[in-house]
Amino acid sequence: MSSPRAGADYLSVAETAVLLGLTEKAVRARVARHQLPFRRLGHRVIFQRAELLDFIIKLQGCSLGEALANAAGPGR
Repeated sequence: MSSPRAGADYLSVAETAVLLGLTEKAVRARVARHQLPFRRLGHRVIFQRAELLDFIIKLQGCSLGEALANAAGPGR
């Protein structure tokens, strides 16, 4: 598997899998269920890097600031 090209605006399924830490099969399954933002270019599925990063930022969980504060412990 190749790593995502630095600065590439659009990513392939393989590059998206590397970026998200998933298998290509898992990425394709999420595309089929419309769980990831994607585009179709003919028969190819492509992903816009900016949309994927925005999607990740908006996922539920805690922010980096919250995680760092929790790691520092109470009263720090």
